Amino acid sequence: MTRFYIITLFVLLPTLSFSLTGNVADEGKKGIKVSGEFEGGTVDFFRLFEWDGATLVEIESVQTKQEETNLKFEFKNLEIPLGIYFIGTDQKTYKPIVLGEEKAVEIKGNLTAIPQATILNSPHNEAYFQLNQEMGNLQTTFQGLIQQRRRVGNNPLKIAELNTEFVKLDSTRLTIIEKAIAASEFIGDVISLNGYMSFQANNKGRYKDEAHYFANEFFKYADLTKENFDHIPQLLESAKTFAYTLVKAGLPTDEQKNVIDKITAQLPAGSKRHKAFLLGTTLGFQTAKADTWFVKFGDRYLAHYADQNPPIVQYLESNMNKVRHLMVGAVAPEIEQNTPEGEPQSLSSLRGSYVLVDFWASWCMPCRRENPNVVRLYNKYNNKGFEVFGVSLDRDKNSWVRAIEADSLTWHHVSDLKQWQSEAAKTYGVSGIPFTLLLDPEGKIIAKNLRGPSLEAKLEELFGE
Repeated sequence: MTRFYIITLFVLLPTLSFSLTGNVADEGKKGIKVSGEFEGGTVDFFRLFEWDGATLVEIESVQTKQEETNLKFEFKNLEIPLGIYFIGTDQKTYKPIVLGEEKAVEIKGNLTAIPQATILNSPHNEAYFQLNQEMGNLQTTFQGLIQQRRRVGNNPLKIAELNTEFVKLDSTRLTIIEKAIAASEFIGDVISLNGYMSFQANNKGRYKDEAHYFANEFFKYADLTKENFDHIPQLLESAKTFAYTLVKAGLPTDEQKNVIDKITAQLPAGSKRHKAFLLGTTLGFQTAKADTWFVKFGDRYLAHYADQNPPIVQYLESNMNKVRHLMVGAVAPEIEQNTPEGEPQSLSSLRGSYVLVDFWASWCMPCRRENPNVVRLYNKYNNKGFEVFGVSLDRDKNSWVRAIEADSLTWHHVSDLKQWQSEAAKTYGVSGIPFTLLLDPEGKIIAKNLRGPSLEAKLEELFGE
């Protein structure tokens, strides 16, 4: 049966956490004026932020003036290119605003709700926010259809009905993109990042599965070779969604890298869009727990941008170092804890055998359901050099021991009885169980999270029938 996935696209709503400088669409558009009037309090300065490919940077500030009950400010003669900027009091409180399409823009609101401020006398801002809202509503409908498609199974009549709805939805999506392009080329480029049309209605046999369709069609309407994308911060989140979904949709691992490489090769090194795409894909792979690509693309990002955005660099380096020692090919970190008999036992003492490191607990029902499968495989391959090293996240020793006996787990067991505070769990970054790693006789990691048929297949590969 074909598998279907909820593809969560990044909808460009007004509550974005970044801003941008934009492409110089018309060098003659200089001397932009932005005037503001706010009620509900007082502040000394309003600030203008742009996007540097990763985060916000302040480019100008202006002192405010109190006039009766309102606070006023004015940015005069802003020599900035067309783009989306953010005006506010700090890097957390701001209103996104398109600047460069008109010579003057007004903004009014309340200081207690700056993100909800109103932009006046600006058809381009009106179009920008309206089309964002339309695309957001469309995405909600799309996800609802995906959920319905999953529920109907193989019912041909229901599938046909839903496919008709997908066709209508895709037509509406295309209309929104066309309206954005009509508003301006720049707004069209921003909205194009939401141009992914449904697999259900559009594949028509061109791709063998949804993963390959997604990989090739996600950026269909977004021409990332255009300089405008140097200044569209939504690209970062789109890249994150793209990498994450490549993993979750099941695209083969090597193909994931090839797809990202193909796109990255089109982006000039050092450009904001190159920086954003690399950072976004790195974070997407991290979220998907694709450790190998998280580290490799993180290293690539740092090779280009280690001298920029220190907090981001520190975050990447710290998190990459945590997973490097758990990547396939690395020697598994040592674990030494007590057995049920109170004697210390180390993981390294099992060198010379293939070892399944199994994080589990007596209270973990998925773990207990998997135990009979591991027992069967252990009994089958133990005399050929297969061992299991069970690391329990129990807190109560009696519960741990009773589970070992009840499930006939005759292999090696250790625990420090600290549940989620287990030192081994911290070392291995365990956030959910069951969690397993398969080690070769030298103690190197050769696979992760094998269970059920995947564990059986791997052991057959190693030991034969």
